[in-house]
Amino acid sequence: MILLVEDNIAIWKNVKTFLEMNSLLVEHVISAEEGLQLIQEKRFDCCIFDVMLPWIDWFELIKRTRKITNAPIIMTTAKGQLEDKQEWFEQWADDYLVKPYELKELLMRVQALIKRTQISDIYTFQDIQINLEDNEIIKSWIRIDVTNKERILLSCLLHNEWHPVSRSDISEAVWWDDSVWEKTDGKLDVYISNIRKKLDKELIETVKWYGYKIPRR
Repeated sequence: MILLVEDNIAIWKNVKTFLEMNSLLVEHVISAEEGLQLIQEKRFDCCIFDVMLPWIDWFELIKRTRKITNAPIIMTTAKGQLEDKQEWFEQWADDYLVKPYELKELLMRVQALIKRTQISDIYTFQDIQINLEDNEIIKSWIRIDVTNKERILLSCLLHNEWHPVSRSDISEAVWWDDSVWEKTDGKLDVYISNIRKKLDKELIETVKWYGYKIPRR
């Protein structure tokens, strides 16, 4: 599935129609806030972001997206914007296109990125199997129910597998759209504790004075 975040009506209608004609499912929203909400709720194979979105800077949008998913990101930009920010695009996005662009070229780039990044999204730890693609967690052949925020927290850690993730980065990934009082250390500790009780206390390792990490497979 493709996530398209674009507020220009003519552009998003053309892009959505063309990609769907070529057997790709497309979810479209017009704001970065809506896009980030969908990224927390669903799994996308590729994200297409317009640079000139209201309210949230594109750089902040990519940063928040990267804390939740490793899905490839294509930025679409006007020529002048590209000249100003090309180095940033190359560092943070997987690809970019200058407007106006050919729909066939966009399709080819999307297909190439999906093919390049298609890897197993199944993580196994002892008797636990976590399938990020299907949002399914199995322990000892029994399906385990987790809340949406527990799933996002797990996804954040798994996408940084083996590497420590700071408490602040985890909190921002899980509660970025909630009130400030919910983003507390105590709140995070409760969620970590709940996941450990449901799955395994050794699944999430504490990194002293920093945060948490998922151990190697």
